[in-house]
Amino acid sequence: GHTLVWHQTSPSWFFDGDRSDTTAYKALVRSRLETYVTDVVTHFKGKVYCWDVVNE
Repeated sequence: GHTLVWHQTSPSWFFDGDRSDTTAYKALVRSRLETYVTDVVTHFKGKVYCWDVVNE
């Protein structure tokens, strides 16, 4: 599958959050990313042989 993460196609809400606390903000975005990747890969389990995780 191509591609799980590509900045230009990420929805704007994906990066929403309070950026004043960079540690908390990074944790929030990472959590969203992990949830998204897990959901997509699980949904297509057995149907997609391999994934391009990040596009350049």
